[in-house]
Amino acid sequence: WMDHHDRIESILDRLDPAVEIRRFDLSRIGPKGKGDWWPAWGFPSEVPLDAPLVILENAPLTALQRMRSTDGTRLDLALDAWVRAGGHLLIVGGPPSLEQYGGSPLEALMGFSPASDPKHFETRTRRPIRGGGSDDLFVERLHAGRVTTATVRLQAGRKPFLLDQAVGRGRVTTLLSGAQGGFRKDGGEPAEE
Repeated sequence: WMDHHDRIESILDRLDPAVEIRRFDLSRIGPKGKGDWWPAWGFPSEVPLDAPLVILENAPLTALQRMRSTDGTRLDLALDAWVRAGGHLLIVGGPPSLEQYGGSPLEALMGFSPASDPKHFETRTRRPIRGGGSDDLFVERLHAGRVTTATVRLQAGRKPFLLDQAVGRGRVTTLLSGAQGGFRKDGGEPAEE
């Protein structure tokens, strides 16, 4: 999967039985807020899409457009074909990511039209997660936008939080928050009894 943080990796590392994981990190080149995203260390620029699940965690569109699948197709386009052929794409959105996906193949795959202005994500508002079986979990940052074709599986406050949809023979699951500490019990500490 492709990301520039390690939250998902810490979850996957705990799987029993263990699964093979191939990670492709993304790095910013240039000044903060103005730089562009590239595959870390300039490699790999070619990504094999031979796994049943691909996770994009905080993956900026500009980096995905620079990367290629093993057949030479631009990665954002290759992911579309891969999902339709039966792959499962998990998109975990933190900064910068979903606000860049508008108008791209990823927007249609998500079934969600993201707002292009990241200020909505940057504004902290405590929203309880609804439908998750726990009353003490909340999220502080959400990507704004409009659900188009996806099914809302969980809400944070009254806003969509977890989306899911079938696409061709595959699936796309989108988590509209990815900020570290975004969903937690009372500030990350166990709730007091």
